[in-house]
Amino acid sequence: YRVLPLKPDVEEFSQNCDGEQNSINEFFSHVDVMSTIFGICWISCIKPVGSDLPRWRYHTPLDVTNWQFSYNMSGDLVLKKIVIRTASENEFDVYQYITPENINTYFVIKEGVDEEEFDISQYIDAEDVESYDGYHVVRQENELGYIPVVTVYQNVKVHNNIGSTII
Repeated sequence: YRVLPLKPDVEEFSQNCDGEQNSINEFFSHVDVMSTIFGICWISCIKPVGSDLPRWRYHTPLDVTNWQFSYNMSGDLVLKKIVIRTASENEFDVYQYITPENINTYFVIKEGVDEEEFDISQYIDAEDVESYDGYHVVRQENELGYIPVVTVYQNVKVHNNIGSTII
């Protein structure tokens, strides 16, 4: 049972915490199912550019393509970087590379797509984009100073970011 402050922003977030009209309870129901299937999943809380509220997302091992942990000065194990595929469209895949300093969003053009005809501006504001051969990137400062991603295990943790499942 959750007791939340009675404020309009809190009520809006609690009824649509992920931008897909899922309440907090529905969201964690999805997290429970995914962690049961995979043994692990990740939850991120990132405020999209132009949004007033942050959004929660869950990511399965199929979406998290790389990560790195290290020990901090207190001896605690902390996440130092993570790469998450956030979307897969017909022409491109979207990856977020998150560190304590930056959140970089990469639009990687798929093989077989003509880069000269591909127009990234139909998906994002072109003035914020750096274009390279085969990909485009939007760079943002991570104002939090840490990676807003936590790991959820289905049961007993076996290794960092590798869980086990009852299935």
